[in-house]
Amino acid sequence: MRDFKIRKITIFIVLLGFAWTGYGQKVIQLTSKNQEMVLGDKISILEDSTRQLSLLKVLKPRYQKAFKPSTKLYPNFGFTASHFWVKFKLQNLTEKEGQALSNIEKWFMKVAYAPIDYIEFYYQDKMGDWQKMVLGDRVPFSKRPVFYPQVVIPFHLIDAKVHTFYLNVHTQGSVQLPLILQSDTKFNQTNMASELFYGMFYGIMLIMVIYNLFIFIAIRSYSYLFYCLYILAYLLGQSALNGHSFQYLWGEHTTWANLAMPFGLTIGALSSVLFAIRFLQTYKYTPRWNIVLIGLSIILFFMTIVVFITDYQISIITSTLSLLLSTILMLLSGIFVLRKGNRAAKYYILAWTIILFGLFIVVLKPYGLAPDHFMVDHANQIGFVLQVIFLSLALADRINIYRKETIEAQAEALAKSQENERIILEQNQVLEQRVQERTSEITTQNEELYQQQEEILAQRDAVEAANAKLVDQTSELEYAKQSLEEKTIQLNKSLEAAFTIQNAILPFEKELKKMATDYFVLYKPKDIVSGDFYWVHSIIHTVFVAAVDCTGHGVPGAFMSLIGSTLLDRIVKLEHTYDPAEILSRLNEEVLVILRNNNFKSDTGMDVSLCALEYGEHMQVRITYAGARRPLYFVRDATRALQEIKGDRMHVGGVKTFDRDFTNHEITLYQGDSIYLTSDGYIDQNDEKRKKFGKARFHELLQSIGHLPMEQQYQTLLDQLKQHMEGTDQRDDILVMGLKL
Repeated sequence: MRDFKIRKITIFIVLLGFAWTGYGQKVIQLTSKNQEMVLGDKISILEDSTRQLSLLKVLKPRYQKAFKPSTKLYPNFGFTASHFWVKFKLQNLTEKEGQALSNIEKWFMKVAYAPIDYIEFYYQDKMGDWQKMVLGDRVPFSKRPVFYPQVVIPFHLIDAKVHTFYLNVHTQGSVQLPLILQSDTKFNQTNMASELFYGMFYGIMLIMVIYNLFIFIAIRSYSYLFYCLYILAYLLGQSALNGHSFQYLWGEHTTWANLAMPFGLTIGALSSVLFAIRFLQTYKYTPRWNIVLIGLSIILFFMTIVVFITDYQISIITSTLSLLLSTILMLLSGIFVLRKGNRAAKYYILAWTIILFGLFIVVLKPYGLAPDHFMVDHANQIGFVLQVIFLSLALADRINIYRKETIEAQAEALAKSQENERIILEQNQVLEQRVQERTSEITTQNEELYQQQEEILAQRDAVEAANAKLVDQTSELEYAKQSLEEKTIQLNKSLEAAFTIQNAILPFEKELKKMATDYFVLYKPKDIVSGDFYWVHSIIHTVFVAAVDCTGHGVPGAFMSLIGSTLLDRIVKLEHTYDPAEILSRLNEEVLVILRNNNFKSDTGMDVSLCALEYGEHMQVRITYAGARRPLYFVRDATRALQEIKGDRMHVGGVKTFDRDFTNHEITLYQGDSIYLTSDGYIDQNDEKRKKFGKARFHELLQSIGHLPMEQQYQTLLDQLKQHMEGTDQRDDILVMGLKL
C-alpha cells in the first residue's frame, strides 16, 4: 500500500514536470522607461498548416504544448500558406517608489514589416475576457490604433502582473515577424528620426524626377524619360514596402495597396532595362547582348499585366526575382559596354554596384551579420540615393562626350572646307592670270591700231572695222570670263563629289568577296582623292586583281585612276583579254594614245601589279602575275616565309614607247596561303626625321603577320604606319591589299 502511494506521487511529479515544460515560457520583463528590445527570440510560435485553429482551440493544453520557443531574432518563414500563432508574456516592472503603475508610460509593439495581410491581436480586458483586434494591409488604415506606416500595437500595463498575448499572422506574401517592443519615448524618437529620413529620401527622389523630366522635355532624349520612370517605379515599390503609400495615399483601397509593390518592382525592372538600352547604346556596342535585353523587356512588359490577373504570391515572387535578375544584368551590361569603349558606362557600373551593396547589407541584417545601426537599417534607401546621383552623373558625362564628339566633327568638317577653299583660290588665281594676260594683249593691239589710224588716214574705214571686230572680241572675252567663273563654281562642286565618284569606281564588297573570303584593303589617299586604286574582276573560276599606282596624287592622280580603271574594264571585260602580260601591254598602248605621248615626251604613267587567280582541284590556286615596276609578295601557310616576285622595270605609259612586252610569272599556291599587292606609298612614307619605312622593314612586317587572320594583319599594318608617321604628314597615296586564298 505504501509502495503504491510512492508510485502515485512519483507519477504526479513527472506529469507536473511535463506540464511545466509544455506551458512554461520566458516572461518579457519591462524594467526601463526608455527601453527597446527585439522580441524574436523571446516568443513562442505555433504553425497552423490547417488554417482552422481559433483562439479557443489554441488555449487548450494540446495546442499550448505545441508552441515552440523561437530561436531567431527576426523569424522569417518565407512564402507559405500556413497561419502562425505567436505567444508572448509581458510584465511591467517599471514601478517607481511612491508612484502607481497607472502613471507609467505606454508601450508599443511594432511589426517592422508592412506587407502582411492580416495580424489578429488577442488580449484580455479588465474582466479577463479575451478581445480581438484585426490589423494588416488587407484592413483599411483607418482601423489602426496608431498612425504609423507599419502595424503598431499599444499596450497599457497598469499593474505588475504577467499578461499573456497572442498574435495570429497570415499573408499571401512572405511571412516575416520582426517584432520590436518600445516605450512611448523611444517609439516617438525613432518615429521622428525615421519620418525625417524618409521625408528627405522621397524629396530628393522627386526633385531628381522633376529635374530629369525637364531635361527630357528640353533635349528629347528618351534615356531621361526611362530614368524618371525607373525612379518613380522604385518609389512606388519602396513606399509600398515601407507602408508609407498605404498610410498617406490609398489607406482605404486595400486591393491596390497589395498590388502596388509587385507592380512597382516589375515596372522598375522594365524601366531599368529600357534605360540601359538607350543610355549604354547596347544596339551599337553589343548587338547580341542588346537582343537579350530587348527580349527581357518584352517579358517584363507582360509581367506587369500578369500582376493584375494572377495570385499575389506568384506576382510578388516573380517581381522580386525579376528585379534581382535585372539588377545583375544591368551591371553586366555596363561592364560589356565599357569593354567596347563606351566611357559613360563607368558611372553606370558604379551606380549599380552601390545598389547591390545596399541590398547585400539589408540581407545580412536579419542574420546578425551587420550591426544594428540607422545606416544599416536604411542601407537600401541610401544605396538608391547614391545610385540616382551616379546615374545623373553618367547622363551628364554622356552629354559632355557628345559635345566633344560634335566639336571634333565640326573641326574635321572645317578642315575639309578650308581645303576646298584652297583649291578654289588656286583655280581663281589661274583664271585671273589668264584674263590679265589676254587683256594685256588686247590693250597692246588697240594702241597699235590707234597709231596706225593716225599715220594712215586712208585706211580709216578698215581700222574702224578692225575696232568693231576688237569690240566683239572684248565682249567674247568678257563672256568667256563669265563662263570660266561659272565653270569654276561647277568645278568646285565637282571636287566635292570627286571623292564619292572615285570611290564608286572601286570594287564593291560583293566583288571583293569573289576574290577571297578573307582579305583586307588598306587604302589611304594623301588628299581628298587618290592616284592609287585597286581593281577586281571575276570570270568563271578566274579572278583578276590589280593594285595600281598612278603618277602623282590628288586631282591629277585621280584623273589617271579613272583612266586606268576604265581601260582595264574595256581590255578585260569588252576585249576579253585574259593574259596579265598582254593586259599590261594593251593598257600601255591605250594610255599612250589617250595622253598623246606620241607627240611629246611625258613621264605620266602607272605602276601596276596584276594577278590572275585560277582555282583548280585539290585546293590548288594557279597564279599568273605580271607587274610594271611593282612586285608580288606571297606567304605559304606551310613555311610562313615571305617570297617576292619582282615586276618588269618599266612603266605603263610614261615616255613614248608603244611596243612594250611585259613578263608573266606563274606560281602554284594552295588554299590558306596569302598574297599581297601594294603601291610604293607605304614603303616610302617617312617619319618626322625624314626616314622612310623602308622595303626591308616592310618585308619583315609582312612575314611576321602572314599567319594571322586578315583583319588582324590589317590592324597591325595600320598601327605600324600610324606609329611611324606620327608627327609628320602623309607623303603619298597608300595602298596595300592582302588575300588569303
